[in-house]
Parts: sequence; structure tokens; C-alpha cells
Amino acid sequence: FEGLLPSLKGGVSGGRMNSPVYILRLLFKDGAKETELQIPKDQISFSVAESIHSLYPVANIVMKDPSGILKETGLLLYGRIVIVEFGTPEIKAINRSEYVIIDSKIAFTSGPGGDITLTLLPSIFAKQRLKTKAYRNKSVSAIAKEILNTYGDIKLDYFEDAEYIDTVWYQTEMTDMKFIESVLLKNAFSKGSAFTPYYAFFTSNGRFSFSSYQNMKKTSATTNTTEDRLRIFRQVYAESSSSGMPVMTDSTE
Repeated sequence: FEGLLPSLKGGVSGGRMNSPVYILRLLFKDGAKETELQIPKDQISFSVAESIHSLYPVANIVMKDPSGILKETGLLLYGRIVIVEFGTPEIKAINRSEYVIIDSKIAFTSGPGGDITLTLLPSIFAKQRLKTKAYRNKSVSAIAKEILNTYGDIKLDYFEDAEYIDTVWYQTEMTDMKFIESVLLKNAFSKGSAFTPYYAFFTSNGRFSFSSYQNMKKTSATTNTTEDRLRIFRQVYAESSSSGMPVMTDSTE
């Protein structure tokens, strides 16, 4: 995080020019109700990483809780659904995606509380159950699309049809995404894409791609991930934005 600046609207500061401004909001879901977590901007840091080599993006939140109040609220427990909004309002690029807490740790300090670290995955991780099912007379890409459609709220970014293989595909005591990753993806190929390997991945704005390497080279499938989402966001001391949400500068990874 070297070189981060407490800069609101870019410009020159400490030798770095035109630093963009980012915002972060955390909203905890309880049924249809969303409750925003109000925490001082200098008490929280946030990072998210995604890759075509990993099915899920991983988000991490570290917040200071010296009084121990946050850990007593029950908001930060395993399995809680969190909506994360982050991005830069200057170009109207705000990511809003639903996550689930898969790990919550606290490093106690001298008081009753300490530093809380949350690890989050897309909420679809918590919506799946072990399943046994057989799929016949369908390509692996058609099966993947059928599975994704059962969740209703997943938008497809880039989806490439794979060659049909005359066989029965068995999903045996595994979750849907595990089946896509460990069975369908490994058997996906396309003659039109020079038999290059397929990749399946979610992005931090909740979209899903199932595409060959060759197809991604020909399209802009991954160009928007580098500038818009593949960043490390770090909270710095700065005034709040006009919306009242925390302000952050970035360090591109």
C-alpha cells in the first residue's frame, strides 16, 4: 500500500498525480431489510481479488473494534450475508455484489475488542447444497447454463458453447459450482477455439463467464477486470465524500 494518498479529487499530492477516489459501503441483509454498517473511515480496510484461474473472487475486510461492540452485535458471524458496494463515482462505476462471510477472526488488543478480519465469497457459495443428478443429451456448456439459470440472479458476461460429447454427465454428491468446476470445465473444448482450455469464474460485480482462452483473447472478456475490479482498495485518512460514504484511494495490483 505504499504511496497511498489522502486525496479527494485527484491532483498532485506527495509526488503522485490524479489519484482516483473510491467509495465503500457495507450493508448487512436480514430478509429484505438492508442495514448499513456505520464505521469511521479510518477504522476499516477492504480488498478484493479475482482471477480467471479461480472460480470465486475473494474479499477481505479488516475493521478496528477496540470497544468490542461490533463483535457482540452478531453481524459479523459466519454465514451472514453482506452487500458490498465499492468503486469510483467519478466515472459512475460502482460495483454492488452480495457476499457471504465464510471466516471471521479477531486479534484482541489491550481492550475488550481488537481488529476483526472477515473473509467473504459470493453469496451463491452459501446457496448450494450437495446434489446427485445425471445429465443426458446436452453439451457441458448447456448443462452449466441450465445450472446457473436455477439461481435466477446470475448475469452472464461471456459464455461460449462447447462441443457436444455423447455421454452421461454425473453430478455425484457435489454442489453445483463444484460440478461445473471439477467436471464440466475439465471436459469443455471447442474446435473453433483451437481446443484451448476453458475457464469459469465469477467477477466481483456478480457476473459469470464460461469461455475458452482463445475466445477471451479475441474479445474484451478480461479487459474490464484489470482497471475496474482487480485492485487493492485501502482506507486512508480523508474527508468523507459528498454522499457521506468512506473515501479511498487505490493501489493497483
